[in-house]
Amino acid sequence: MLISKIFLPVLRIEELKTFLFSKNNRKGYLKSFLKSTFNPDSTKGFLGFLYEFSKDTSFRNSHIKLPLKFTYLDMDDLEDTTEYLTLKNLADFNYDLFKDKYFYFFHSGLDKIDNSDKICLLFRGIDNGIFMMYYFERKDDTWQLVEEQDYST
Repeated sequence: MLISKIFLPVLRIEELKTFLFSKNNRKGYLKSFLKSTFNPDSTKGFLGFLYEFSKDTSFRNSHIKLPLKFTYLDMDDLEDTTEYLTLKNLADFNYDLFKDKYFYFFHSGLDKIDNSDKICLLFRGIDNGIFMMYYFERKDDTWQLVEEQDYST
């Protein structure tokens, strides 16, 4: 029984890794691993959008819903803090991490992602405390970043 499919796009090298997990006797295991390349010039849908979002600042700025809801963990009182950021505030953010880092998202298939109107990308660091979520929504056939959450420690 297939229980999960995880897609790991590596935009910097135009590669897509897919991990299929199954469950047998209440234990999960990696069933298969697929690695493929994609051509960003001909890739449509969310993956093509994400590639452009990661490399083109003016494209990215035009695809952020402003003011952007930004929630983070206040380390002084360990409570969520929410701010609404303008384009000027966002100049300090490094969105190159989309092309330079690994991230993953769960879904049952890229075809279903392209038929979905909401996607959450999760960045989880290894032994570095990074834990960030980016929420995208599609409106009028255009994707936009609508919310960012940073629970990094």
